[in-house]
Amino acid sequence: MQIVYTRKAKQDLQEIREYYGNHTPARLQNIISDIIGLVESIPNSLSKGRTTAHPDVWEKISPKYGYLLPYYVFQKKVYILSVYDPRRGGINYKKIVNLEE
Repeated sequence: MQIVYTRKAKQDLQEIREYYGNHTPARLQNIISDIIGLVESIPNSLSKGRTTAHPDVWEKISPKYGYLLPYYVFQKKVYILSVYDPRRGGINYKKIVNLEE
């Protein structure tokens, strides 16, 4: 299964890199490795995601850092919709569920 990061997910990762890269590069590397490992595990464990308010979107949670990764599966592709820090509040699925991006 191919993994596709949406524009929003790429933007989220860039913001994480900018925030942690200037302060704690080692922590940044650990966070990015954790996120990438979680994303790469999705195709092998589709049934293990958590359901969301949006019927076609599932979530995985980074156990070590708590990042929320909503994703959508369509035509043998896993679309990573966002890399979200739930400490920022609730996630608005109407804003992030746009597979054209």
